[in-house]
Amino acid sequence: MNNVCCEVQQCENPGDRCDITDFRGFCVPPFDVGESCQKNSDCITNLCLFNICQVPPTPPPTPPTPGLATPTPVIIGKVDRSGGCHVAPESTSSGWLLWSLVGVLWLRRRTRSGSRLV
Repeated sequence: MNNVCCEVQQCENPGDRCDITDFRGFCVPPFDVGESCQKNSDCITNLCLFNICQVPPTPPPTPPTPGLATPTPVIIGKVDRSGGCHVAPESTSSGWLLWSLVGVLWLRRRTRSGSRLV
């Protein structure tokens, strides 16, 4: 256990430990890089690989944070369920066009039906 010693109640030096291999129960500093060890807490770097205290690897660089997204232009379309052309309600020309078409068809029918009666 860390800081539980036989010779004193707690280690006086802040870095000393009482659970170092071969020195259990006595306040000793952890082993330096390159010294033999049996567990991570035996080393000052807290990294024991292949029974030797190692230098911890350099952490990878922090990835850059993405900038603010630029807004993309949006095309807004209007869908008409009838499938035909959409005429704005403010336009009066569509009404005149429709009524003139009705009038032409009516006159055409009338002239055809008049010729049959004679």
